[in-house]
Amino acid sequence: MSTNPAMQRLVDFLCGSTSSDEIIDMDCNMCCEQLACLAEQVAAGARLADLRPDLEAHFHTWPDSAEEFYALVAILRAEASGTLQE
Repeated sequence: MSTNPAMQRLVDFLCGSTSSDEIIDMDCNMCCEQLACLAEQVAAGARLADLRPDLEAHFHTWPDSAEEFYALVAILRAEASGTLQE
């Protein structure tokens, strides 16, 4: 039996979603300061998996959030290395 690709993506998404209430209730706008602080730590060499494994799990479910977070990390690293002027 062949599965509809759109339906399979939905099933994969639902099965891979987090069940953590903290992550489900997370609002990136409300947590902006915390995310900026975490991005600074990751830019300095810390591992997000060590700092907030629940947030890393959130990023696996919501790749757009991960893209924005790691873009901020890249900007912070570029600023720190002098590649990007403030």
